[in-house]
Amino acid sequence: MESRLLLLLLALAAASLTGCGRDQVVRGDEQVQAPVIEPDVDRREIKQAKIDTENFEVGIFAGPISV
Repeated sequence: MESRLLLLLLALAAASLTGCGRDQVVRGDEQVQAPVIEPDVDRREIKQAKIDTENFEVGIFAGPISV
């Protein structure tokens, strides 16, 4: 009994979070509005890092832990 009630509550919560029952379909006779903010991004030059990717270091640390 509890599992059925839990499944029902979870299904209702999932349905309310996903927006079921809302009118999200745009009809053909409605006009779509232009976005309020139009992105105007200037491109900039990116410098490559001068780090040598062929050299790397691996280390192992060991010791007691006091908890």
